[in-house]
Amino acid sequence: MRSVLQFIAENWAKLAVVVSIAFIVTVIIFISLKIREKLMEKVVYRRVFSDVGAYEGEFVTLIETVYNPTPFPLFFVNVEGYIYNGIPMEKYEIDPRKAMQYYVSRFHLMPFMQIRRRHVIKCAKRGYYRLETVDIYYNKKVRYIEAPAEVYVYPKIVPLYETTQPTSVREGDAFTRRWLIKDPFSLNGIRDYNFGDSFNSINFKATARSGRMDLSSLKVNNRDFCSSRTFLVYLNFQTDISVPVSTSSYEAMMELGLSFSSAIIREASYSGYRAGFAANCFTVTGEDRIRFPIESGEHHLEEILKEMAKVRHKVGVSFFSLLESDIKSGLNETEIFIITPYISETLDEQIAEFHRFGNNVTVLRLEDEERAREEHAQRELAKLKEEKQAAEQERLKNSKDRQALEKILDAQQKLDEQNKQARLEREAKIREEERAARIAEAQSKTRHLKEKQAAREKLMGGARDEDTGKDEK
Repeated sequence: MRSVLQFIAENWAKLAVVVSIAFIVTVIIFISLKIREKLMEKVVYRRVFSDVGAYEGEFVTLIETVYNPTPFPLFFVNVEGYIYNGIPMEKYEIDPRKAMQYYVSRFHLMPFMQIRRRHVIKCAKRGYYRLETVDIYYNKKVRYIEAPAEVYVYPKIVPLYETTQPTSVREGDAFTRRWLIKDPFSLNGIRDYNFGDSFNSINFKATARSGRMDLSSLKVNNRDFCSSRTFLVYLNFQTDISVPVSTSSYEAMMELGLSFSSAIIREASYSGYRAGFAANCFTVTGEDRIRFPIESGEHHLEEILKEMAKVRHKVGVSFFSLLESDIKSGLNETEIFIITPYISETLDEQIAEFHRFGNNVTVLRLEDEERAREEHAQRELAKLKEEKQAAEQERLKNSKDRQALEKILDAQQKLDEQNKQARLEREAKIREEERAARIAEAQSKTRHLKEKQAAREKLMGGARDEDTGKDEK
């Protein structure tokens, strides 16, 4: 103790300097943390998707924007958030046990600096996805920032087979999928000027609002096409209660039905036709049905696709009541598509009512379509496998390595012989089991007949004994 006191007495000046420096450093760190805390509260963050919606399997971009409005630099600004597994972010691992994945974006901001960062997002699953908040963690505190961003993932694009085309389309020697005569009284939005547009189609007010005076800034009125063709697509979410369907199969069928519906409506819209859509399902916003009137235009198509993105795999109102309301309204001269998992007598009667009003009805059974597509995929896979094997064999034939080809052929031949021998053994075993079963059945019948005969003889012997006793008396 005395040595410590002596050391302090001898070096008190140096110790005072060290303590002063430590105190100053502590004060500076404390003040800097407080200043950083105040600066973090002023950081501006927002995010947005590059597109309003995209089809399943396509890619969009999530754009993050961070701005430092202060004259001080900010380092290690970690923006933390969650994103749905249905729209996974590139270079981030997904935990299938959770519904959302966690991600962190780190920024180093100079004074009055703005950084814009882009993340590639894959639209892996149809749905409506809305991101709400992110948080910034600093000085053992969390700041929550409202950063809403939403994206619609439309149903997957599938090719339409010839069976999905209505009969009226194939009538005649040829047909057109797009009418070139426009309706001068039906306005369908405003678009940019294209070479060949007439002078009277220019919208001078919209052009003036653009603020530019060059030729590329001209705006023209976009008008509907003069076409009397109208489409109406019904999608049935009800299944036959007598035929149980697993949840996964049901969801796959309904996704295929949504893809069919969107493909038909999309083709009609791109061809200038009018189309409508109706379905008896729940949506994420709580509606128990979807109904869009028969209209045209890209905006109408986009609204239908957005509503399809919100669909839940749950039955809403009765499908037959959905059809009955249109039958009572006198729907006529419309090309109707009914996409349904099954067909009943009630549905046949309603289809007959549609025909009676002059409508053309095409029915697509989802079970048949799903089975046909699986068979088609299997055939394509087998075809590709055969082509690959043929190409490999051709390559081996043309190369010097003929021994490898012979080994492959010998192995294939041995495998075929083994399969044939195994098949013959299985058939022989089945025949032997059938023969043994017949023999056992015959023995059982013989044993039963013998027991029956013995019982009959015993009964007859007892009767003779009674008759003999009576005669002796």
